Amino acid sequence: MADVKSVIENIVGRATGKGFTLRDLEDFPYSDYATRLTVYEELGKWFTGEILEDYVKVGKKKIDMYPIRLNPIYGACLKHAYALFGEFPDDIDSSLVQPRVKNTESLTDERTKVAQQALINMWAENNGPALQIEAGIASQIYGGVAFRLAYDPFALYREMPIRIELLKASEFFAIPRDGDPWTLKEAWLIREITRKTAAELGVMLNRDTGYYVEHWTPTNYTITVDEVPIGFVVGNEVYRVGGENPYNFVPFVYIPHIRVGDFWGNSIIQASVKGLTREINARMADAGDAVSDDTHIVGVMRNVRGALRVVEPVPGLKLLDLGSAQTFTGGEAEPNIEFPNVKRMSEPVLKLIKELYDEFRREVYVPAVAEGEDEGSQRSSATLTTRMWPLVSHIRQERVLWSTGMRKMHKMALAMMKVKKLGGITEEHLKLRLKNRWYPILPRDRQNLIDELAIRAANRIGSWEHLLELAGDIENVPQELTRIMQQMEFEAKLKTLARPAPQEGRSDANAKANAARPKRTENSD
Repeated sequence: MADVKSVIENIVGRATGKGFTLRDLEDFPYSDYATRLTVYEELGKWFTGEILEDYVKVGKKKIDMYPIRLNPIYGACLKHAYALFGEFPDDIDSSLVQPRVKNTESLTDERTKVAQQALINMWAENNGPALQIEAGIASQIYGGVAFRLAYDPFALYREMPIRIELLKASEFFAIPRDGDPWTLKEAWLIREITRKTAAELGVMLNRDTGYYVEHWTPTNYTITVDEVPIGFVVGNEVYRVGGENPYNFVPFVYIPHIRVGDFWGNSIIQASVKGLTREINARMADAGDAVSDDTHIVGVMRNVRGALRVVEPVPGLKLLDLGSAQTFTGGEAEPNIEFPNVKRMSEPVLKLIKELYDEFRREVYVPAVAEGEDEGSQRSSATLTTRMWPLVSHIRQERVLWSTGMRKMHKMALAMMKVKKLGGITEEHLKLRLKNRWYPILPRDRQNLIDELAIRAANRIGSWEHLLELAGDIENVPQELTRIMQQMEFEAKLKTLARPAPQEGRSDANAKANAARPKRTENSD
């Protein structure tokens, strides 16, 4: 058998000695990509608060401009992500946004059950809840999030070997089809990897790191490291990666946070949010300085000669002994010490800080009640829910975009399953209607919900399937319906077995008595 390393070097190739950069990639829009990287880097620093680590030099001394480093942006991003996915069960193991499949009549049948179960299995095997909550947070920061679907032939432990990857903002760049931002004309996955990882992919680097690049179009794809096609060896056979795209679509989905007239989404960290964050920190620093000045007494001495002496005339009472005027003429002034009572911490300063923070909340759609404030215990539930409207309305807009992106991704996943003959998916399953089921944004009173469902069931207002979906704690509604029917049949059999059998002697006596009775005719009086 041929030496593996020599086979790879001869057939797959060796990276050249030149200093490769992404500018060298053929037909790659490097300038636009570099602009996105600059935007993402700054947004990341705002989220972590790193951008507030700013100093000014006064002589040789560095003065911290924002010593408190109060970062309300971090909490705002998390709250948006939490509200996006709503009140989901703690033990959920498939997907926070649950796939639902219906036929053209919006009903379920055997085909819909097969497709839905395939999608549920896919998310479960890709750690769906953890993947989605991280994506929700990243979306707030960077203005959107990108998912990549890939068939993994080596995932032998998986029932559904379709891998869902959450890409870092810096790893993804795409060009959408004209007039359709949800369909990609081209996409790149760009990732810096080590020399060791490159060697495992069949590329021998002569530097410490290289660029792993996937380029996809609807017709073909390439995967390279520093422009060298990757490959792997099984036995004495060499497999090169790349060529014709078997799916006829680009297997990436970009879901924007908020999209307005551009392919790339808008981050929650807008210019006004940045300015307010800086101003809040600056004014908090002023308030801190004022408090420090108020609490540290500064005195003024006059006509004091020599060192001051501390005396304690009674236990616990310490005084400064200034001495007396030592004069022969009596014309010298007596020694004196004063403590000017100048308060810099004023009410307008505190009021300004509160107003700035209130304005910040308005800009990020996080009302005070969402942070447990605003005297919640003294207000009705309806009032508090109404006050949450800015956040709820914003989240509904986010969910519209997420629902569109998830349907697109599920459609592509089913198509990949059909091509790879997975999960029993055929051409017929690709014609089904794809939907998403979201959990409530705000907590609901569980007792009131169950009472409502019981009343609707008793009065035939809604099918069992719909009412079970509204309950919110059932992952597979069709399967649960089947179990309910089986339980009802079992209970009916138990009732039949528990019914007492008629006594034989008593039955015979009743039959003889009935036979002995005279029969009435229509003409009898």
